[in-house]
Amino acid sequence: MKPNSTLHRGIYLEEVPPLPDGSAPPDLFCYVMLGGLDHPMGTLEQLYEKARSFSEEYSSVSAFLASS
Repeated sequence: MKPNSTLHRGIYLEEVPPLPDGSAPPDLFCYVMLGGLDHPMGTLEQLYEKARSFSEEYSSVSAFLASS
């Protein structure tokens, strides 16, 4: 983890309500949230090329990202 990062250790419940369909929930739920990661440039390049095929409005991946 980077300096000044926050680690949330979770919320623990003794009694977990049933799921919306009435069935019992699993014994464990695991939720993960990550931040501060670099952009996935390979995937973004592919998305940029696809977007560019629809419009020549964006001059670079950076311009494409700035528009969203």
